[in-house]
Parts: sequence; structure tokens; C-alpha cells
Amino acid sequence: MKKSLPIKYLILLDIVLSCGMTAYLISDDISVLSALDILLTIFIAACPLPLALAAPLALWLGKRRGRRQNILFRRGQSLAVLCQVNTLVLGKNGTITDGAPYITDLVPEGVSQGHLLALAASAEQNSSHPVAKAIYNTALDRHLRLQRISACNEIPGCGVEAIMGGNPVRVGSAQWIQREGFKMTASLLTKIDQLAYHGKMTTLVTNGKYTRGLIALEDNIRPETTSAIHRLQRQGLKVMMLTGDSQRTAAAIKRLTEIDDVRSDLTPEQKAREIQLMRAKGQVVAMAGNMARDQEVFAVADLAVEIVNSAPPAENNSPLPTNWYEPPEGQAEIAAAPMEENLPEAPAETAEELPPKNNQPPLTASAHVADLSLPNGLGDLLPALHLARQAQKIVKQNKRVAYLTWLLVIPPTLGALAPLGLPYPSLEMVVGAVAVSSGIILLNSLRMR
Repeated sequence: MKKSLPIKYLILLDIVLSCGMTAYLISDDISVLSALDILLTIFIAACPLPLALAAPLALWLGKRRGRRQNILFRRGQSLAVLCQVNTLVLGKNGTITDGAPYITDLVPEGVSQGHLLALAASAEQNSSHPVAKAIYNTALDRHLRLQRISACNEIPGCGVEAIMGGNPVRVGSAQWIQREGFKMTASLLTKIDQLAYHGKMTTLVTNGKYTRGLIALEDNIRPETTSAIHRLQRQGLKVMMLTGDSQRTAAAIKRLTEIDDVRSDLTPEQKAREIQLMRAKGQVVAMAGNMARDQEVFAVADLAVEIVNSAPPAENNSPLPTNWYEPPEGQAEIAAAPMEENLPEAPAETAEELPPKNNQPPLTASAHVADLSLPNGLGDLLPALHLARQAQKIVKQNKRVAYLTWLLVIPPTLGALAPLGLPYPSLEMVVGAVAVSSGIILLNSLRMR
């Protein structure tokens, strides 16, 4: 990303230039008083005041104007960064989708549907992930009895492992379950592939050494998301998605939203690495999503955009649609599924944390703050981009005025016109020129109002 020379270096250069020229003139038999007058004249002529005024007022007014449109820039410089963004990275939950997943399919193996759901909900009861909340709340709605857990560990981008009655229980992605050494039947793998093709998220459940089945969830794509993505693409942005979902699920989302590119099966650390690679290739990256999760991903982006969506429609939060998976003949319905006798009905106790697996640190809160907040969703990014580009256009005009002032004032003060017999410009003339230039810049910046 391009960065202009800091003003403090320009001031230092101004001091060196004026002092050097004065020393030269003093050695040329000019009186000290005249040399000091020339020193002050050169210092004011080369003073970067017009350039220093080029951006702050325009960006501040742009930030203030954005607030009136419910577009919240943290600082004026965020407009300048947004104007340079050429790659927009989106999270999935709550940005492309409603962020309120609900269960659509239960595919048990060797247990009842109720047992499968209760097993997963018992392990997920302390997790804050949207998928975990959906599983837990559905189990409560179905009045299923949950087991107490003696220990649990949430692995970002993978899932949750817990200890219940001395047995390890894992609830998470199919890739993670397979890496842990669990085998899956051909029918289960086929079902996972079919569900992922339709854009559904699949969560595997294991108990002890056995895979007990899968839970499929769906998170509806927000109606305005596809339109917003298309409009951003027409503005020259490359729009892509980073997600922890499977490749097939991500491909379905890409097909439905016509997004430019997707990266799937990613942990938060891998997402951050993808953004760092993009920046290393010269791309200016904005990360948009829910900052409550993937904090490290937002920290490495050039611009952190927080998407604050309103609550999704009530029908999208239905725990189980009427067309959910029908159990094979002989299995009980979920609402009346019998549970084992030794499962207590009391709520789960606070779980102890297992030591992080593979030396992976636990999730911690981050102090990173969003550079841009969009309370009305992704659709507001387009007017924010227009506002940033308008502010940047005014800043460029202001800089041209500042450079033109330097071009007209500095050479005469350095004696460029002396061979033509013209005198050095007076201090009053130089002060007037700089004042007029600064006034033009301020008036032009007020157009952002």
C-alpha cells in the first residue's frame, strides 16, 4: 500500500534547505539581515502546511458524513485505506448468511436420533459457536436429557472434545474427525457429500472409538448478500470467502452467490495466513465479518470491516423444519427418543479445560477494533466505498494545489529567477501565496460536507 512521505520529514527537509541556502548566501557577501530574511522566506515557501491540510479536513468530514448515513469509520484515515482496497474477504456466518444455523438432517449410526442429538448437545453446551448453539438449543427444545461433562476443549476451526462418564466425545468437522483416526462407513461419507453439495454444514459426532453419526445444519444466505456482492464486483473489487466449512459446502456457496473465489477447510490461523499471502503479493485486503470470532484474521488485514446484521427472520431459526431427515423404520422420532437411564437431567456443570491440543493456544479475546462498522449489513459497504473515493478525489485535488504552490514559490525564493535580473520574492508575497493556497485547500475540503 502506498504511503506518502511523513510531514515531519518534509519539515526537516525544509529546515535543511533554508539553512543551507542561507549559509551559501552569507558566504557570498550578503548581509546577515538580508540572509535571515531570505532564510525565513525559503522556510515559509517550502513549509508543507498546504500539503498537511490536504487530507485531514476532507477525511474528517467524510467520516462525519458517513456517521449520518449510519456508516461508522473509526478514524478518517480508514477512508483513505478503503479507497485503496482491491480485495474484499468475507466471512460466512452472519455476513454472507444469516448467522443463525438450524438443524435440517440427523443421520445416526447405531443409536437413535435423540441419543445422537443429546450426545452432541452435551459436548457443545459450553461453546459459543453458532453451530454449537443451534445444536444445544434444539436439544433443549426437544426436552432431551444431557450428560454432565467433566472436561472440555474447543479447538478453533475443528470442533469440541469433551469427557462424559470417562468416555471422550468429539463433535466437529469430518476432516478433523478423520485426522483423529475415526473411520466412516461408505454410506455416511456419501451422505456428507450429498449434504455439502446443497450448501449444508455437516458435523460429525463420535463417542469413544465409534462414529455415532452426523448432524447437518443450514444457514440461509441473506437475500441482499448476492446483490451487494455483484455491485461490489462491478466497482472493481475481487470478492472472496474464507471459511472453515468443507470444500463442497464452500463450492455451493460460491455457486449461489457468484463470489470470485473461496478458501475452505481453514482454521483461524490459516485464514490469517491466507490474508498475509495476499498482502505479500501487493493486494490491499479488507476483511469483513463478525469480529466476535476470528480476531486474528481481522488483525492482519489492511482494513477490518465489522458487519453488524439485524436479527434474522424467525422462520430461519426453526430448530427442525418439517421436512427434516426421516429415521429408518424402527427408530424412534426425535421428540420421543428414549435416552439411557444414567443420563441426569440436571444442567451441565462448568467444565474444566483440557490442555490445548497440538500446542494450540486457547481462544482469547482481542483488543482489535474495527476500522469500519456497518450496522445495516454488507449492503452499506458500497456507499462507504463511494464516500471514500469521493474523499480521496478531493484529497488528490488538494495535493495538486499544494504541489503547484511549491512549484511556483520555491524556485524564485532559491534564486532561480536571479539570472534574469528579477529580485527575490518578498516575505509578504510568499506568506500571501501560502495563505491563498491553504485557503483554497480548506474550501475545497468543505465540499465533503
